[in-house]
Amino acid sequence: MIPRDRKHNKRRPHHCPQNDPHSVLGIDPGASLREIKSAYRRKVRLLHPDTAGTGRAGTAAFEMLKEAYQDLLALYLSGKMTGQGRSENVSCHGKDMYDGTFVFVTVSPEEALYGKSVEIDVYDKEEFCIRCHGSGFVADPEATRCETCQGKGYKCLPWGKERLRLVCTACSGTGFGAKTVCPGCRGRGKITRKRRVHVQLPRGTRDGMLLRLQGQGPWSMENNARDPLYVEVRVRLPENWTIKGIDIHAPVTVDIWTALIGGDIPVPTVDGIVIHPLPPGSRDGSIIRIPGRGWADAKGIRGNHVAVLDIEMPMGVPVPLVRSLIKWIKILWPCHGQVVKALVKKEP
Repeated sequence: MIPRDRKHNKRRPHHCPQNDPHSVLGIDPGASLREIKSAYRRKVRLLHPDTAGTGRAGTAAFEMLKEAYQDLLALYLSGKMTGQGRSENVSCHGKDMYDGTFVFVTVSPEEALYGKSVEIDVYDKEEFCIRCHGSGFVADPEATRCETCQGKGYKCLPWGKERLRLVCTACSGTGFGAKTVCPGCRGRGKITRKRRVHVQLPRGTRDGMLLRLQGQGPWSMENNARDPLYVEVRVRLPENWTIKGIDIHAPVTVDIWTALIGGDIPVPTVDGIVIHPLPPGSRDGSIIRIPGRGWADAKGIRGNHVAVLDIEMPMGVPVPLVRSLIKWIKILWPCHGQVVKALVKKEP
């Protein structure tokens, strides 16, 4: 019998260029620990079964990614990796960085800002299906008995002075000639238990923040405990919104007439609509600061909501009456700022 470690090495030889851990993660050989972790998180977003599905090819690619990540961490922890990584002050706790499950959760800006609790479903360890006993098939009551095992569901094989019972491959242990796919496991023979985990988001959670929940991952037979659960948070910000420090920068659209004569305009913020006065003669790109309506730091101090003015021009071609009015406006309000007070003869 070939040991499992030798089988593993035969299946994934480390000398193959396509299985080089640096190539799998897409990084240079002299990458730092921070770059290794960043590349792994970036690849996990694409290859994790929660995102890419549970197909055989996707699962193999995800397993290869995990093995490449573990190999690079082992080299780093043993001191065999050179480069900038060894001089970084990055926490690394051996096996804590090896194991664990990555899940992704998308939250609203309000949940991320105020640090609300969210619930996620974590798929726990696999167990044999109790409906088909791991065979993946269930018996068809209307079918005849299996001729191979005479309806017993097993065959006896001599083994020295004893007789071993082997599951009948013709009927998959059902004892009937016809079998159907088990509806409980859909033919896999195993089911995955689902568990609900409560995640408390810290106040001012940023997009891409990685949370580590100790003892909330799937059960590890090797450690006889639950692995850590890594939760990457995605904040669903409105389009064109960016967070710089603790300030929120967002465009606000205003028509040209309101920008010229001024008035009260609605400004969308993370806390809702705020009516803010707009001074006359505001130009495109002007900034409106609303204190206390931005993002929050770890202490709960709020920044500013910085609204960048985006002036909207009228659509289409102006009609003749509008063109004549625009000509009068150009005369009464020229670009150089001098108002013509003399009467102007009407153009033919």
